[in-house]
Amino acid sequence: MPRCGPPAAKAATRPAEAGQSGEGRGAKKASTRGYPGAMTAQRTLVLLKPDAVQRGLRGEIIRRIEAKGYSILALAQRTATAEELAAHYAEHEGKPFYPGLVDYMGAAPLVAIVAEGRA
Repeated sequence: MPRCGPPAAKAATRPAEAGQSGEGRGAKKASTRGYPGAMTAQRTLVLLKPDAVQRGLRGEIIRRIEAKGYSILALAQRTATAEELAAHYAEHEGKPFYPGLVDYMGAAPLVAIVAEGRA
């Protein structure tokens, strides 16, 4: 698989060795020590917002994700529930834009994609 850029949300597949990450507070990186040229698989969640779905951009966005070398592991078009949106955007609760964000994301169908690539 061709090398691709880092996904928006990076999650290590192996915990970093204690004190070895060197990437700042709370950073986690998969250790590749002892594995020359080893690359770790990274997964990320991509949400296509309701306006992208309504404008018919699903196919083009998916084409671009795949053109970058990512594999689509899961894909679903659905309307998110208020509970799902509250959990997903919990870090923004209490901020001035939060009510509008939750209303907008729950007003129409969105597309949820799990993509995987090598970093």
